[in-house]
Amino acid sequence: AVSTVGNNVVLPMLHGDIEPEFDDSDCLEGERIALEARFNAKQAKAVGLAYGAIHAACIQGPPGTGKTKVLALIAKLLVKRGERVLLTSHTHMAINNALNRIHEEDVPLTKVGRHTQRKGLNDGVTSVEEMSRWKECPENGGYVVGATPFATCSKRLQDYRFDTVIFDEASQITVPLAVMAMRAAK
Repeated sequence: AVSTVGNNVVLPMLHGDIEPEFDDSDCLEGERIALEARFNAKQAKAVGLAYGAIHAACIQGPPGTGKTKVLALIAKLLVKRGERVLLTSHTHMAINNALNRIHEEDVPLTKVGRHTQRKGLNDGVTSVEEMSRWKECPENGGYVVGATPFATCSKRLQDYRFDTVIFDEASQITVPLAVMAMRAAK
């Protein structure tokens, strides 16, 4: 079954029928916060664009340019705004690496998946087999859930919806996997 988000946002965006839009005040606010946190100008611009994106924003850069640091601040700002964020990637190692960095920002988060998929995950990051088992999940307010796109179509996450999806190492994800994850969020 195709979700409403799939029909109304994801498919039209992939087809080119939706142009990228940004909330200028959120872009400026995100950029200001990043600059105050001593991010460089390009990193701050990336934070601002992602924070102000209506449907999608892409951040690209070579290794070592601070993309994971940027991702962590974006997640923190979205959670502070009350959003439920799905963090996903093509491997558990990439998800775990990003969750570790977000955890440093003192953001409520968990990893959804088998316990054997914790390799490289900080001991302070909780993990659960299914989202329904995350006892510390904030009832009111935002949080981050790290999981593969497949989890959104399984009992692990199929009954959960998110406000935003963040892809780490997005160039490594196939379009079908990306669509799978994106349809779980608005």
